[in-house]
Amino acid sequence: MNRFRILFLLVLFAALAPVAGYPKDTPAASQGVEITSHVKGTVAGAGPVDLTLVGVAAHTLSGRSVIFTAKQLVAREAGNLGPLTVTLNPQRKSVGTLSSRTFPATHKQSFFLRIQSEKLGTLVSDAPVILSARIESTPPTATYKSAGGPVQFYREDDPGKKPVFTIQEVTSDVKPAASQAVYIKSRVTARVNNKEVSLQLAGPATHLLSGTSVLFTTKRLVAVNPGDIGPLTITLNPQRSSVGTLSSEKFPADHRQSFFLQINSKRLGTLVSDDPVIVAARIESSPPRATYKSDGKPVAFYKRGDRSKKPVLTIESVESDVTPPAAGR
Repeated sequence: MNRFRILFLLVLFAALAPVAGYPKDTPAASQGVEITSHVKGTVAGAGPVDLTLVGVAAHTLSGRSVIFTAKQLVAREAGNLGPLTVTLNPQRKSVGTLSSRTFPATHKQSFFLRIQSEKLGTLVSDAPVILSARIESTPPTATYKSAGGPVQFYREDDPGKKPVFTIQEVTSDVKPAASQAVYIKSRVTARVNNKEVSLQLAGPATHLLSGTSVLFTTKRLVAVNPGDIGPLTITLNPQRSSVGTLSSEKFPADHRQSFFLQINSKRLGTLVSDDPVIVAARIESSPPRATYKSDGKPVAFYKRGDRSKKPVLTIESVESDVTPPAAGR
């Protein structure tokens, strides 16, 4: 009888433990949204501007907390401001809250943004742009409106923080974004301990596409011939946004994509980089069927947490065959 009771308690504990640990141990799932934003602003010395920006974003929801992890909006007609792109400022967290765990609920979101303009330069702010909407679900279908005052942006490298552009008002139409899957076979030339290493990796990835913005949300490539370097897997660095752009909303188009990667190696440890690996290709559709090639400089990776950032592995070149999932296997 005692043996039966002990067995029963063990089974009961095993059944209850995952439930009890769920809020702490289970990571929040990422959700993608398409965004069309109408921005009213003022350029110092030039007067008012109205901008329409289109793109995608990803966020996580845990309880009532909403954290945006990536965002890229591209201005459709930037006028004399030149090409203009808005992304999240990676130095600040864009955090929001829901008024309730159940819907409908009021969603209030703070965005710390980085504005990149050919004319104005790279701009950041000390205050967030705050938007709010009443939503029925998540990811939402709703129109968000400004819920805070004007926000002044200054050049990122200006210690005096002289205002260059002020966002006065924002209205954003938001809806769920469709995720697209691809299968990737990559040939990577790298250098470890001053020795050249050739790697072949393969695996799936997913991305969001809206307008000319492409945002990768997952990627997992496993080395199929690691050789002396040992087992190795490449995923996206969850601390950075892997965003890209199309040259046109219509195909064919040139696709240039930046990947902030995390290399997980049994031998080398967990490696990250301060710069993205950039690839590009001419594509006829999305999801594409194309061969992407390196379109940037070599990228040095160091052990996560190493303050000296001593290079451990450097990716020198990449060539990737990208196809819809069924065709890639």
